[in-house]
Amino acid sequence: FQPVIKIVDDKGKEVAYSDDYYHNVDRVIITKLPKTGEYTLMIHDAIYRGRQDFNYRIQLGVIPFVTGRYPAYGIAGKKVTQHIEGVNLGANKQTIKVKEEGYNQLTFTNEIGTSNAVSYYNLPKGLKLVHSPKEGSKLTLLTAFADSLTKESRIKRYRIGVVEREEIIVELIGRRNGSRIDAVMRLLDKSGNIVAEVDDTEDPIQGLMTFHADPVLKYKPRSNGDYILEVEDLHRGYGQDYHYLLRRHSQLPSFNAFVSPAYITVPSGGTSTFSVSVTGKMKRPAELVVKGLPKGFTTSSLKMRGKKWEVSVTSPKGIEEKRYPIALKLEYPGRDGREQADVLPVDNMLQAFYYTHHIPAAELAIDLTEPSPYRMSLAFDINEELLFSFNDEVIPVKILIDKDPGFNDPVELILGKKNGLFSLDPISIMPEEREKTIYIKLNDTALQKLRNKKSRPTWQMNIIGTVKGEIVKQGKRTFQNAKYREMTPFFMLRMKK
Repeated sequence: FQPVIKIVDDKGKEVAYSDDYYHNVDRVIITKLPKTGEYTLMIHDAIYRGRQDFNYRIQLGVIPFVTGRYPAYGIAGKKVTQHIEGVNLGANKQTIKVKEEGYNQLTFTNEIGTSNAVSYYNLPKGLKLVHSPKEGSKLTLLTAFADSLTKESRIKRYRIGVVEREEIIVELIGRRNGSRIDAVMRLLDKSGNIVAEVDDTEDPIQGLMTFHADPVLKYKPRSNGDYILEVEDLHRGYGQDYHYLLRRHSQLPSFNAFVSPAYITVPSGGTSTFSVSVTGKMKRPAELVVKGLPKGFTTSSLKMRGKKWEVSVTSPKGIEEKRYPIALKLEYPGRDGREQADVLPVDNMLQAFYYTHHIPAAELAIDLTEPSPYRMSLAFDINEELLFSFNDEVIPVKILIDKDPGFNDPVELILGKKNGLFSLDPISIMPEEREKTIYIKLNDTALQKLRNKKSRPTWQMNIIGTVKGEIVKQGKRTFQNAKYREMTPFFMLRMKK
């Protein structure tokens, strides 16, 4: 939905109109109505589309609205006095102390109400933040600059000192923090030659942004000495709202890992899964760590061997549901400090039927649902790989099933992750059975294609057990719902060398 809004008077004359609010697609009208009377607020899509999910919410009236807060950058946990601009505020200064690092959303409250949220970015403790540094100030790994473009200085210049083989990495945060700047960074050597220039750098963490305007500059210099860093707006804009933060890094995260869904529901005594998708360069395998998992819970498949990975979570039998949901944290500790990664909880959403965005979530949480009358597990250590060779026709997998008294339905088994190499004939766990050995079949044609590969790949697998439910007819089509659906934890299949 790309809205257009306007206000007309009782004679249909347009009084105010908005099809953009700076670079934001959500429209804002700030106006003083010319006379007492009846007015109409009109809303439509920019190209007159309509659909059920074109939802919107309107705030209208004499309400506080903030157009800018300066400075827009600070240090986590440190007090800062901000100058506030906007309408219906009644005050133009506010002292704040924000503890959270990174991107924050701040509001202003007075006797009229609470304002819109405005972005505010916090650096971690230990860094020195310099506001409006002098021309030619030196940007180091221990300092960061908060600055803005002015009419007199539409191009700002800073010094960067380097030693041999030290890579220059400079990140600019502006548009991601509500600034109007569409920044360009240039790096010049001591002779004034441009050795590096960068405009837009996509930030996969910012899933709600459709235009990534902030640049990240990387350059490996051939000689020691000072370089000049220039910052300019691509459209030659300037003003207090063309603000930005410059920060130098010794290294950036090697990859980003996105965990979805951000709200994981696990049946009491059962197993559920979540996905981890990776952008960037990951040195496989990369092992994740879960923090905050309650006592008795277990995980499998935390060692990622691909850019799309599944992790299973199993809760203990008979656990109480009273204290849930609870927050978890998924981290990647890296290797010897040489590899970094951000692991973020997200919800995946589709834009315009095609492009999937990772929408950041407030937290990763786990909740318990009611137990099913049966639970499935594996009769071997899930941390050990099941090996097979080119000569094998099947891979035996032993499944254990724990049933409640009185539960006697057959449980149909299927593979949780199908591909051209593995298959499973229709098979069920019958009422009298408490364990079952299934035989995963290997496709000989697909197997032979792997002979020429130097490495021996691994595959994730789990087994899903379904109890069929009622049959529903919709016109000429018939559907059979699942009464219960449980699964085993993930395990690994690996080809022998």
